[in-house]
Amino acid sequence: MTYMERVQKEENLRVRAREISRKVNREYGDHGSCVMGYVLKLDGKKFIPQPAQGSCTCDLVYEKVKEMLIAEGICTSRISTDYGRMD
Repeated sequence: MTYMERVQKEENLRVRAREISRKVNREYGDHGSCVMGYVLKLDGKKFIPQPAQGSCTCDLVYEKVKEMLIAEGICTSRISTDYGRMD
């Protein structure tokens, strides 16, 4: 895979991740303790913006996004989470 193909694939995955985030927020709402800086990372870099202030909502979104990434062939060792801090 060329560099440009890899960049395009990652951007397509980000679009899908944002769609997952919007769907969860619509259907589930924003629940849990208020957290700031809760970030899902791919290769150590921020993958998508924090989907909500509530920790439970962030957990649910990130779990679904991780499942999508793994299904697309992304190795789990490339995915990490920075849990931020409670506000």
